[in-house]
Amino acid sequence: MSDNKIVPALRFDFLTNYDDSLVALTTNASYLRNVMLSKIEMNESQSLLDVACGTGTFLNLVSSKYEESKFIGIDADQKILKKARMKNKNNIAFINTYSNSLPFDDNAFDFVCTSLFFHHIADKIKVETLLEIKRVLKHSGQFVFCDWDRPMSFLEHIGFFVVRLLDGFKITKANQNGDIDKILKSQFPNAIKTDSFSVPLGRISVWSATIE
Repeated sequence: MSDNKIVPALRFDFLTNYDDSLVALTTNASYLRNVMLSKIEMNESQSLLDVACGTGTFLNLVSSKYEESKFIGIDADQKILKKARMKNKNNIAFINTYSNSLPFDDNAFDFVCTSLFFHHIADKIKVETLLEIKRVLKHSGQFVFCDWDRPMSFLEHIGFFVVRLLDGFKITKANQNGDIDKILKSQFPNAIKTDSFSVPLGRISVWSATIE
């Protein structure tokens, strides 16, 4: 996938070691993870894929609640996956791969989730990633999606300007304009925005979707 470009979670490689603490400070991460967790109800025969799992914090949370289920996290950043494997408490499988080229069979997962990832990738890769998620998600499965959304206040605009400086103005344009919803619904027409809340660096929203 020659169009892929790995962008570290905080854009610069040297910031990866501080990823968890900086994300917690700027995104109200604990609240966000619990919002996402509230969308998921699993049984022991089911499986969940976390796309761009980062250091695996959410996977550790959800796998602690559903200990008998199967969990896989993928990320293209080998350095951040090394941290994820070190934090792994619950036999989670971590795989180094791109989001738009998932090494899984069709209809492989009951749940797929991704959080604060799409603002790191070009619009073309966004759509390709959604197509891959749709391919590997079971028809009865659920997709839980979270990312930066259009700022709604002056302070949110100022905060998100900092995010855009770090991650690039072109790839975050869809977030700034509120077009993430349109991109998501291009592949998941029944996607519903379930939550939206202000954080220090802007506004984050959560969507839930299934395959029609």
